[in-house]
Amino acid sequence: MPNPKQELAVIKERMLKAGIPEDECAGILKPLEAELARRVCGLVWEPKDTSVPQMARRMPAFIRQDDMCVTGTGGTDNILIEGENLYALMGLQYTHTDENGNGLIDIIYIDPPYNTESTDFAYNDKFEKSEWLSMMETRLKLGRNLLNEKGVIFISINDKFHSQLKLLCDDIFGSSNFLADMIWRSTPGSNTGTDIKKVTEYVLCYEKSFGKAATGVRKSINEESYTLEDEYVKRRGRYKTNKLDRRMTGQHYSDALNYPIKMPDGTLLYPGCTDQKQKNWNWRWSAEKVEWGKKHGFIIFNRNEKTKAWSIYFKQYLKVDNTDTVIERYQPYQNLIENVEGVSSSTGTGDLENIVGGKVFDYPKPVNLIKYLLEIHTNPDAVVLDFFAGSGTTGQAVLEGNAEHNWNRKFILCTNNEVRKSARAMLAEQGISEDSPKWEAHGICRSATFPRLKTVITGIRGDGSFYEKKDYAIRDLLFEKKLSFNMLKGSAHAELLEEIESIYRDNADDYDSIRNEISENHVRVYGVNKIKKIIQQTAGNLYYYRIDDSPCDCETEEETLIQITDKFISYVSIKEQAFEIEKHTSFVLLKGRDAGREAAGRGIEIMVITDTDLTLRDIRKAAAAHFKEKNCSKKVYCKAPEREQADDILFVPYPKDAAAILCAKRRDILKGELR
Repeated sequence: MPNPKQELAVIKERMLKAGIPEDECAGILKPLEAELARRVCGLVWEPKDTSVPQMARRMPAFIRQDDMCVTGTGGTDNILIEGENLYALMGLQYTHTDENGNGLIDIIYIDPPYNTESTDFAYNDKFEKSEWLSMMETRLKLGRNLLNEKGVIFISINDKFHSQLKLLCDDIFGSSNFLADMIWRSTPGSNTGTDIKKVTEYVLCYEKSFGKAATGVRKSINEESYTLEDEYVKRRGRYKTNKLDRRMTGQHYSDALNYPIKMPDGTLLYPGCTDQKQKNWNWRWSAEKVEWGKKHGFIIFNRNEKTKAWSIYFKQYLKVDNTDTVIERYQPYQNLIENVEGVSSSTGTGDLENIVGGKVFDYPKPVNLIKYLLEIHTNPDAVVLDFFAGSGTTGQAVLEGNAEHNWNRKFILCTNNEVRKSARAMLAEQGISEDSPKWEAHGICRSATFPRLKTVITGIRGDGSFYEKKDYAIRDLLFEKKLSFNMLKGSAHAELLEEIESIYRDNADDYDSIRNEISENHVRVYGVNKIKKIIQQTAGNLYYYRIDDSPCDCETEEETLIQITDKFISYVSIKEQAFEIEKHTSFVLLKGRDAGREAAGRGIEIMVITDTDLTLRDIRKAAAAHFKEKNCSKKVYCKAPEREQADDILFVPYPKDAAAILCAKRRDILKGELR
């Protein structure tokens, strides 16, 4: 929100344009000055110019670095952009908006600089508040324009700038579109020191349009523990087993549930796996329910090979309850992110070091945190954008999420290639200049982001070693109960302990270990399964682009268009999702797949004419000669005066709309009039 002086300046400018003399403007505005100053409310700061130097003469383009692309592994087509994120966001206004200007991005996650004053990178992480807010305002407005109507944005922030960012987002996205302020534990607790230890950080979440966000805000409960299948799997889903008997105490015991069940060999078995009735044991089901369960495949009789002792289990299915009624085992998401394995800053650092083989980035976000946030959005084909990509955690989260949830999601990451201060000093001592490729190799994008994504996709680190995921454990919450003083009275505490012991017994066969903990006035019991090291390899294609921001000094729009035609090949390739590029003498041929799962098998061929002297007749001949696929959409970008269809080929003018969009956004940024 601009300050009162700027508001008055804008009003005065509009009055002058309307033909009102300047002396009359001054008389009209004088009483408004005091009123505006008195009525200031909300977030007000002194706006700073955070645009790129010499931006007025720049026409940025995405130039693909073919030697840095990772392809051939299958999966979705993903994009990594190296360069200034302001330019990247300008270019995406063309590639990721439709013909009506509507955004095509489903999810935005960003982790902007926090003003930590401790970063080892050379980029400015010590913004004064006004400069920081101005920088964020420009980029958030461009980002908002890229979101579709069902889109959401997640923004990581700590407590230092949390309040200012919240007010800024209320202004940009609308306070009514605020979804949640999510809290996660970033560092372990500590009792050392006298200051208040800060152990949490925040993720602000907004939707693009009120009530339209595609957030199911429900998560499957412990789905990983349902690992067994039978002939009912299509309807009931996978299942896990639980013992049919359990030990009971006090008023929880029922004599009606203490009866014998006939085993396959004719022997009788009481709860507790004995042939005699025990007062403190029950079956979980009635005799009638057991007979029903045997008939419908819910009961399992198990005999120990060595002891010949019998035991009885029942199947707990994922999709139906124990009456064979279809259910949904879901729980709502919460704004307090807890009990999520591997969500801490130290985990994020360890994850990255394990992938790239060393420390190249300070305090990356944990990948499981980003996965958790991405799961909240329900579109399995979502396009995910991160324009403060840092070490590339968001890209890894998308790739692994695709594998784990059968998603078909794509990511677009934008990050600069600034060099860490320690690396700058080392390179300077070696006499390596900033123009050297060796200098570039130590930048954020080339030393952290790209190696991380390449390793996750291929399973091979830069040094040729295999990327193995460290030993880790999957925890399932089996029991949770809030503690109270009443539990210390009478037999209540004994009953609680007996209940916990029964959880241990019932689940011992399903887990490597059972653990319990008491925290936040709750007692919880977890089942833990250890996972051995495995070589990680995740399907996905990665296309690497570098921003070319060389000056554009042409005087006319037509000259500008001719000069930048070659630059726009990457723009067209990204917009049309056609990443296979063949360069010919007078044109470039692009091939790809139509976006979306339903049309995944349908191809697309695009010809971009680079020889502007070719006639339409020559262009049609070239198209007819090179477009040979039958099940394929065909399009030609050329000097056609307007869109026209001929012989199943769509002829369209050069992307003048791209130049118009870039110029318009550049003008709005320079004037501070982004909406």
